Amino acid sequence: MCASQPDQPVSRRVLLLAAMHHEIGPTVARLGLAQRGGVFSGALAAVSVTAAVTGVGGERAVAAVERLVGQHRPDVVLFIGFAGGLNPALVAGDVLSVGRVQDERGDAVELEGAVDSEGSVVPGGSAPLRPQLVVSDSSDDARSLITVDRLVHRQAMKAELFDRHSCDAVDMETYPVARLLRRLGVRLCVLRAVCDSAGVSIPAQAVGWVTPDGRAKPVAAACYAGTHPWRVPEMLRLKRCASLAADRLAVQAEATIRAISQS
Repeated sequence: MCASQPDQPVSRRVLLLAAMHHEIGPTVARLGLAQRGGVFSGALAAVSVTAAVTGVGGERAVAAVERLVGQHRPDVVLFIGFAGGLNPALVAGDVLSVGRVQDERGDAVELEGAVDSEGSVVPGGSAPLRPQLVVSDSSDDARSLITVDRLVHRQAMKAELFDRHSCDAVDMETYPVARLLRRLGVRLCVLRAVCDSAGVSIPAQAVGWVTPDGRAKPVAAACYAGTHPWRVPEMLRLKRCASLAADRLAVQAEATIRAISQS
C-alpha cells in the first residue's frame, strides 16, 4: 500500500482515468486517494493525482476526458483499464504499455511511452509486463491496441481482428481519447491489462453487466447465471481474471506515476 502524500510540493499533475470503477478501484486504494465529490485525489512522490471514471465507450469517454482535462489541467493523462487479448502469446494478467492505438480503418495515434516496473521510462510499445511485472529488453516488440465500438466476445472475432490488424489487444475507448488529447496537446500514457485472452470467449451479455457510467450490475450478472447455470464456471473464471488484471494495473500505475515525478 502507498499512502497519499498531499503535503509534499507538487511537481506534476496526473489525471488517472479508467472506463469502469472496478478497473480503477485497486489503483485508487493502492495510492491512498480520497474521494472528493465525483473524483478521487491525493499525491504520490510529489505528483498530484486526480482519479476518475469516464464511463464505457468512446463517445462517453471523450466527453468525460475533455471535461476533466478542462477542470484539472493535467500534465499527463494516465489511462488504464482492461483489454481483450488478440495476440495468442498474451495471457490474462499481462499489462501492456501501449505504444500505438488505432481504429478499424487503420488510422493510428503513436503514444509517447510508458514506464516499466522499475520506474524508468521505456519507449512506447514495450513488451507486455508479465504478472511478475518484468519488461522485455526488446525495444522492437511494439505493443499496439485497436479500439472498436462493440464487445469483442468470441474467440473467432478476436482471431479475425488479429489477422486483419496484427494488434495485440482490443478495447472500446482509447483511440478517440488519444485523438482528443493529441489535439489538446496533453501527454497520454496507456496501460491495458489483458482480462480475457485470445483463446477465451465470454458471454455476449457481459456488456449488460456494467452501466454506461462504468458501475457493475451484479444483479444482472446473477440473473444471467441463474438462467445459464452451465456458464457459471466461465463467469467465475472471468471474474478472477478481472481481479488479477485490476491488481496488476495498480502496481504498474504506481510505478508509472513515480517515474513521472522524476521526468
